[in-house]
Amino acid sequence: AQERLHFRTEESGGKPIFWVTGAVNGKPMEFVYDTGCDQTVIGMDHLASLGIPKPNRPADGKSMGVGNAVTDSWRISANVR
Repeated sequence: AQERLHFRTEESGGKPIFWVTGAVNGKPMEFVYDTGCDQTVIGMDHLASLGIPKPNRPADGKSMGVGNAVTDSWRISANVR
């Protein structure tokens, strides 16, 4: 079977960023399509708009992003499409 992924591009620092439209718990959201990431990451500032309460427990782990920035992370169940 063949699938198609529609995306838009944006330049940042001379490199392309690929954006895709998806949904979390049925609510539309724009995602960066990162071929090097093995998880779906949603910022704390987006949780309220998705109807997901911010975690009030200690972090489950750490995440590393661009520039090797390390931040706390929490596993939260959600329907991501």
